[in-house]
Amino acid sequence: MEQTAGSADSGRAPPRDEAEGQDYIPLIRYAMRSRAVSLRVLSTRTGIAKTRLGLLLHGDPDRRTGKGRATMRLTEFRKILSALEIDPILAVILVETIGDFELLYSERYARVVAMLCNMFRELPLNVIDELETLEGIDGTEVRPGWADVLRRAVVRRVVEEINATATRRATLSDFSI
Repeated sequence: MEQTAGSADSGRAPPRDEAEGQDYIPLIRYAMRSRAVSLRVLSTRTGIAKTRLGLLLHGDPDRRTGKGRATMRLTEFRKILSALEIDPILAVILVETIGDFELLYSERYARVVAMLCNMFRELPLNVIDELETLEGIDGTEVRPGWADVLRRAVVRRVVEEINATATRRATLSDFSI
């Protein structure tokens, strides 16, 4: 069977439908396959009945939804992600922005994506805490255009740090016996 971009068996997110939102089921199914986790094992780990999981995670989206079909509750979604050891922020990033589930287990990129998830988990609260120390601001000072500038600065800094680490490693390996 040939895999197509966005199919339930590929490592890519299905095409984005802004009206419907993104489908996280392909990510969950990919993680289950990659970790060799069956519905029975997932049921045991989550406490969700195997038959319900089968319905919620069915490979055919039309069999998952529709009249009389169950919709996954947020608590079920979080239990499933936890059982598969997937950070909810990582799931959102993989499905909503990157669209490539293979990064979940990529030796080259998994650590940097996990580091960015950890950084962004605390970032909003850290910024708010710092702004609380300033007098005379009311929120109108913030400009939406800053997002692009800040994003580029973060990318540049991460690349600089990774490059510096690689350079240090290369230098150390030059001196090894």
